[in-house]
Amino acid sequence: MTLLGKDLSRLRRERKSKNFSMNTSIRVGLLTLSAIRELHEIFVISRDIKPSNFALGISKESRNIYIFDFGLSRFYRNQDGSILPAKRRTGFRGTTRYASLRAHQKLELGLSFHQCFISGRRDDLESWLYVMVELSSGTLPWRTPKSEV
Repeated sequence: MTLLGKDLSRLRRERKSKNFSMNTSIRVGLLTLSAIRELHEIFVISRDIKPSNFALGISKESRNIYIFDFGLSRFYRNQDGSILPAKRRTGFRGTTRYASLRAHQKLELGLSFHQCFISGRRDDLESWLYVMVELSSGTLPWRTPKSEV
């Protein structure tokens, strides 16, 4: 088992500015997107893309970023290659802060062949976009500062 270093959420919070530089954000974006692509290539959708589910490697692997925590993940194809059917009723999946609009509408993230192959992956990418906004700016537009609550 590969041991992992700090997750991206912790790394961001430890910075005085609470965000990554633009250069770091771009590098992190490329590496996290590559990890998501590798997941999708084996017909798995995460359904919980967030900074705390990505971590740096340790020692000689410290320049790599790994995705982990597959508790909400779902295969969207059977072993025979056929598309898994959508569930009729589904609850919310993911983390509200980063969840796609479809997840907030409690829609199954992946339905028919076309929708499953495109939508489930699209939902992961929509969540990735929100992650990148937070990592590069320090917050998300819909987050209310604690002082305003």
